Amino acid sequence: MSFLNVLGSNGEPTRHSSLHYRHGKKDNPYVTTLKILDDIMRDYNSTKELYAYGFGAKGYPVSNRVNHKFALNFKETNPICQGIEGVLTAYYRASQRVKLFGPTCFAPVIREVTQVAKNSMTGSSAGKYFVLFILTDGIVCDPDTTKDALVEASNAPLSIIIIGIGDEDFTAMEKLDSDEKLLKSRSNKRAARDIVQFVELKKFINFKSVYQSARARKIALARSVFAELPQQVVSWKNLEHGVV
Repeated sequence: MSFLNVLGSNGEPTRHSSLHYRHGKKDNPYVTTLKILDDIMRDYNSTKELYAYGFGAKGYPVSNRVNHKFALNFKETNPICQGIEGVLTAYYRASQRVKLFGPTCFAPVIREVTQVAKNSMTGSSAGKYFVLFILTDGIVCDPDTTKDALVEASNAPLSIIIIGIGDEDFTAMEKLDSDEKLLKSRSNKRAARDIVQFVELKKFINFKSVYQSARARKIALARSVFAELPQQVVSWKNLEHGVV
């Protein structure tokens, strides 16, 4: 099962300067990334159901308050979209109904997805593994709260892949990708395992990329996005069965 977060706070989608702008039939960076993710993941999701959330927006459900987690289809009790087509339809509609707004906060949606993953550990859903993709143009504003949420998420059948979109300096985001040492929460609780991968889109997609063809760029991006996922799945199975 996959989760997608596809709205960030980088300006009105109707403006050419926005990363959400629709250039006729040309896909914007968010749509390009979503389609690449779908190409890789669709065969691992038999139901084709995708939970999709937006974050960093005003206008829903309260007009003057920034919402850091809302169902992209505006169905809070059923935020599931059918396949990538359903996600894109919800995304295009949502981008017209809400006003994109900062700051960038990941913790609310991470906690939501963590709970869904934990709820799946028993009953007919047992054995499922979940992947949360976060597509963002901004630096997370609440790193300590985010680390707390990630530490808790490390005890669920879940991986989190964060994709930085645009020209922001994403150096600070590397701290969430605990390749060298496991994250710690503010209460000094250590993550059970590494579950985060961070990838910067512009290294693969723009014209300055070292990869010459569009196909080569997409393949390289896919490899980077999913580089750590197999090991993270194995680490969950080991944790689940008490293997150190």
